[in-house]
Amino acid sequence: SLPVLVDPLIQYYRIASYLKFDNTRIQKYVLVCGHINATSVNEFLKEFLHPDHGDKVTHVVFIDPTYPSPELKTALSRHDRTHFLIGSVLNSNTLQKAKLKDAKACIILANRHCSDQVTEDTTSMFYLVSIKNACSSVPVITQVLSTGSKDYIGNIQGWNPEKDVVLCLNELRLGILALSASCPGASTLISNLFYASGDLKTSGGWQSLYLEGAGNELYEVPFSHSFE
Repeated sequence: SLPVLVDPLIQYYRIASYLKFDNTRIQKYVLVCGHINATSVNEFLKEFLHPDHGDKVTHVVFIDPTYPSPELKTALSRHDRTHFLIGSVLNSNTLQKAKLKDAKACIILANRHCSDQVTEDTTSMFYLVSIKNACSSVPVITQVLSTGSKDYIGNIQGWNPEKDVVLCLNELRLGILALSASCPGASTLISNLFYASGDLKTSGGWQSLYLEGAGNELYEVPFSHSFE
């Protein structure tokens, strides 16, 4: 029957659209790999493409070995500056298809809820090595979970501390919590300043004062050395 013949063709062209990336009409873009699913993509895009940042041209290319789930496709469809490429960052052909050399940066996301932090960080470091071997000049932002992983990353060939960034999520979280022990409320203040909250509404009272402060974000400002 006709559906039996047409359905395989539809599936083929759907998959084919995720096997290439055309950057000829794109001014700027970043590559995102690592822990890619509907939740992580939603969280990333909500912040990265937030209109308050004033960036209306940068596109985001997600790279993952598996075909996107319906939930992930829905997350991508909410934004017109997103792309998805099926492939592995460990494969040089995939990095060529992703036009790594023309990317403004490459971001490696970690799974914050994984059961084995060592394996998760090791995988992220493998991704980093592959990216740096393919193009050492591309800035890379790497998320890791263990503080010890930062020392290993600093020894990877091609790593440039002046433009590459390694962010230890546990270290950041525990550091903010420790600060709150000596200065109650510090964690809330810092989180509100660095998180794009969007439109907030309240009926009034103290909530309105709180949301007024939470509605202001801090993107870039020189800090005193004491904050280090």
